[in-house]
Amino acid sequence: MDWFDKLNADGILVTGAIVVAIELTVLLVAYFVLTGLIRFAIARIGKMPALEKVSGRIIGSLRFVRFLLRVALLLLILAVFGINGYQLYLGNDVRQYTLDQLGRIPPGFWLSMGGRLLAVIAIAIAARHVIRAIGAGLTALRSRALEFRRLRSNDRSVNRVFDRLNRIQRVLVWVLVAYVAAQLFLLPEGVSELIVIGLRVYLIISVGLLIVNAVAAVVDSLDGLSQQYAESTGLVHYYQQLRHLIPLLRRTLEYIVYASVATLVLTQLEFIAHLAKYGPGVIQGIGIFFLSRVAIEMVNLVINRTFLNEDLPEDERQRNETIFPIVKSIGAGIVYFFAIVLIMRGLGFDPIPLLAGAGILGVVVGLGAQPLVNDIVSG
Repeated sequence: MDWFDKLNADGILVTGAIVVAIELTVLLVAYFVLTGLIRFAIARIGKMPALEKVSGRIIGSLRFVRFLLRVALLLLILAVFGINGYQLYLGNDVRQYTLDQLGRIPPGFWLSMGGRLLAVIAIAIAARHVIRAIGAGLTALRSRALEFRRLRSNDRSVNRVFDRLNRIQRVLVWVLVAYVAAQLFLLPEGVSELIVIGLRVYLIISVGLLIVNAVAAVVDSLDGLSQQYAESTGLVHYYQQLRHLIPLLRRTLEYIVYASVATLVLTQLEFIAHLAKYGPGVIQGIGIFFLSRVAIEMVNLVINRTFLNEDLPEDERQRNETIFPIVKSIGAGIVYFFAIVLIMRGLGFDPIPLLAGAGILGVVVGLGAQPLVNDIVSG
């Protein structure tokens, strides 16, 4: 409150408010003059028969320029409040600061700035047309992908892939325009570096999400093709028993992509880059867990087809139905145990204490389960 009273007493606050009002007035007058000229040009071009074939494109470009002027006006208003507010916070005279900055402007500055502004506008207009052209190409590719083998089970995932591609190309083009604008207007080097880092992080995340969508589309397509193949070759029974692993496969691949994306993003941010060393171990752990589930399901399938099928004699099948569920549980426990050991090793932890504890526990359980084993063996 003392800071505010001091500014008010020295008249700095009132002077600063007047300077801000003048700067905002200049910005608004320039904006309305330029947009008025654009509206006049749009009205005149629409009435020119000689430009009838290209008038639509010209008018669209002028409207886009008007949109860019609105964005520029908003950014400049924020800059006026930010810069002048910071000077007031420091206790400086905003009027004198503004005059000093205007006095440092070299001859020909505004002409050069106008040329750079026109260059940025031209680049933005060209970027808009590039985005439209790429979008049209992606639409054509989407139609072809949806008609591939006339599979309907993958339509949703294919649409997600192309929607993601369309968003990526739009953002990528505009970020590149922002980077070029920063270079043309000679903004501080830190601004360009932030744009580059932001672009890298965005590309990593976007490509990762794109791969996730592509994985879903590929898995759905392979599922549909495998179903057709299994039906045509008589293997549909085996396929149906293993088909419940497909969602797990999709989630596993997605988690691997997410872990890879997180690792790459961490490498771009210096203050947390040291955490990226855990990424390969996490990816390896996800893969080991999926392979362990596949191994368990394959063993269970073999047991079901060999020892629990309906072709066996009744007494033998009943005995197998008593023994082999326990065998399945023990086998699954062993597989998961070794999977946990491998995952711990991949993450850099020492699994020896776990192995020693498991060995002692196994001896105790084995001694205590002798009567149960005898009962099972005797039927």
